[in-house]
Amino acid sequence: LRLAVKLGIDIEWQHDSGYVKVYRTKMFGVWSGSVTELFCVGDAMAATRRAIVRAAAAIGEAMQ
Repeated sequence: LRLAVKLGIDIEWQHDSGYVKVYRTKMFGVWSGSVTELFCVGDAMAATRRAIVRAAAAIGEAMQ
């Protein structure tokens, strides 16, 4: 969660649909996009962590 806050990532959970989406609008000209992870019942936390890490990797890649 600290990583998401530091990078300005928004988190959206759709429990009925079974997915978590993290996204960010362009900040300082760097990465604007989203990452979606599907999760099974009871696995929302792991899916959220994966989505945050994948978004952070995309941000880092865009900065190079």
